[in-house]
Amino acid sequence: MTQKPRSHITLVPFGGLGNRLKAISAGIKLARQTHSDIDIYWVVDSGLACRFDQLFLPIDTDGVRLIEATADDLKRWDRPRRKNFYRPYLYMLSHGVRMFANVQSEDEIDRCFADGKTHNVWISSCVYFPDKDHVPVDAYDIFHPRTEIQAEIDRIARDFGDNTVGVHVRRTDNAGSIQGSKTEDFLECMELQQADTRFYLATDEEEIKTLMRGEFGDRIISMDAEACRSTADGIRNAVVEMYVLSRTSRIFGSHRSTFSAASACIGRIPYEATDASTADKLEPSAPVATKILTIIVSYNFMPWIDRCLGSLIHSQTPTDIMVIDNCSKDETVAEIERRYPQVMLVRNSENLGFGRANNIGMCYAIDHGYDAVLLLNQDAWIDADALGRLAEASRRHPRYGILSPIHLTGSGDKIEHGFAVYSGVQSKDSQPEAPLVQVPFIDAAIWYMPVAALKRVGLFAPIYKHYGEDKDLANRMAYHHYRIGFLPRVYGSHAREERKVTHDAFIHSEFVYHLSQETNPNEKYKHIHRINHLALWKKELMAIITLQWWRLGRFVRIWRQLKDLQGEIEKTRSESCNVDINNYR
Repeated sequence: MTQKPRSHITLVPFGGLGNRLKAISAGIKLARQTHSDIDIYWVVDSGLACRFDQLFLPIDTDGVRLIEATADDLKRWDRPRRKNFYRPYLYMLSHGVRMFANVQSEDEIDRCFADGKTHNVWISSCVYFPDKDHVPVDAYDIFHPRTEIQAEIDRIARDFGDNTVGVHVRRTDNAGSIQGSKTEDFLECMELQQADTRFYLATDEEEIKTLMRGEFGDRIISMDAEACRSTADGIRNAVVEMYVLSRTSRIFGSHRSTFSAASACIGRIPYEATDASTADKLEPSAPVATKILTIIVSYNFMPWIDRCLGSLIHSQTPTDIMVIDNCSKDETVAEIERRYPQVMLVRNSENLGFGRANNIGMCYAIDHGYDAVLLLNQDAWIDADALGRLAEASRRHPRYGILSPIHLTGSGDKIEHGFAVYSGVQSKDSQPEAPLVQVPFIDAAIWYMPVAALKRVGLFAPIYKHYGEDKDLANRMAYHHYRIGFLPRVYGSHAREERKVTHDAFIHSEFVYHLSQETNPNEKYKHIHRINHLALWKKELMAIITLQWWRLGRFVRIWRQLKDLQGEIEKTRSESCNVDINNYR
C-alpha cells in the first residue's frame, strides 16, 4: 500500500539568539504534531553573526534538517522584503508554498493542517508559535552547546551555589529593555539579597560591568569577553552566558528580552522581568535603620524651635538630633542649651549657608556609623510616625537615595506649593494610591537619606553658597543610579507660605538654575554649556525687546558669574563623578 506523502515545513527563524531558538523549538513541535518533515534555514546576518554548527551540536530528531543557509538558499527561502526585491515570494508562490510570515495567531497554522491534506508550508518567525506568550519549559531541551562551549559553561558555573543569582542587563539594542528595566531596578533587587549572595552578570554593555563591580566588588562574576551580535566570537560568548545564567538560583532579567526568559527555561529556575515594582515582591535582607541622625541648619531659629525639635523628640522612631547654627543673631543657641540638652549643637563662627553646614552633620553621620540622616529645615517638622515609615520604605527600596513625606503648609491643611509643583499632588484628598512614588526632584526641606547612598553620591557641592545645592545633589543621585521619591499619606510640614519672592530672589534662582545645569554630570559639559548660554542670550534679547534694562543687567551678570566659575564648575563635575567624601569636608 502506498504511503501518503508527508507534509513539508520550511522554517526561517530570525532575530537574536533566544528568538531563533524559540522559533526552532516551535517549528519542530509543529512538525511532530502534523507528521511533517521540516527544513530549518539558519541565516548568518547582522542579527546573529554565527553559524548554528559553531554554537550547538546537531539536532538529533527524525525528519528535521537544520541547514546553514547559502546565498542561493536565501533567493528562495529568505523573508520577502524590499532588500531582496521580494523574489522569494515569487519563488514560493510559483511552487505552491503556503506562507506564514511572523506567526502570531494561535490557530493560524492549525487551520492550514486541519483538512488532513498534504501541505508545503513556509514559516518565518521570531516567536514561539502559535502562542508566543506561553513558551513550554522544555522548549530549549533540544539544543546542546558544542563540547568546547559546554566546557566553558561548566568552568564558570562550577563554584555556583544556592546563593548565586543571575542578572541579565540588556542595553545596546533593545529599547523595551532599556526603558522597562532601568539600571537602578537591577541594583535595588541585588541590594535586597543576602550579604553573601553572589551575582552572575550577563550584559552587552561594558559600563554596566564596571558599575556593578564598583557597587558589589568580588560578589560579581562575569565574562571578561564581550557578548555581542556582530561577531561569531560574540555570539559564542552569548551562548556561554545564556547557559551559565541557567545554572543560577534565579534570574533578574530584562523586559522584552527572550535571552533572559530562555536562560530561565533551560535551568527551570524563577525569572523576573525586572522593573521598579520587582523590589516590592522581595523580602529585604537588611534590618530597618535604627541609628538615624536628624540634621537641622539654623539661623534665627526661635520662631519654629519648639515645633521643629518637639516633633523629633516625640517621634515614634528615635533619632539623634544635631543643630548646626549659622551664627544666629537671636537666642537660638542659648535656648537650645537651656531647654534641649539632648541636642548636639554645633556653633559656626560665620554663616556657612545651607549646603556647607549640612555637610558638617552628614560627615559626622558617616564617621560615627549612622544608618541614615534626616535633613530637616528649621521651619519644618514631621508627624510622629513619619520617620519610621521613611526608614521602612528605605529598607524595602534601598536604591532610593532621597525619600520624603508629603509636605504640608505650616497650618497643615494644604499641600505646600513647592512640593505640589514637584510631586503633582495638589491636595490631601488626591494622593496617589502607590505606597511610594518616584519623582525627579523634591526640595530639601525634609530629606531622608541612607548613609550608604551618601557615600556613593557625595554631599552638597561647595560651589553652591545658598540654594541650588539640593538640585545638584538630585542630579548626582540620578547619575549614580539612585532614585528620589515620596510617601503618600505620610506627612511633614514646611511653613514657608509667608516668604515673598523679590526681584533679587528671582534673579538668584535664575543663577542657581543655570549653575545646576552646568554642573549636571548627566549631561555632556560642552553640550549643556552651549544650551545654557543660548538660553541666557534669549533672556537678554527678551529684556532688550521689553526695555527691562535692569533685567538685562542681571542676566549679563549671571553670564559673567558662570564664566568666572568655569574652572570650579569643571572641578565640581569631576568630583560628582568620582566621589570622595573628603572633598566635602
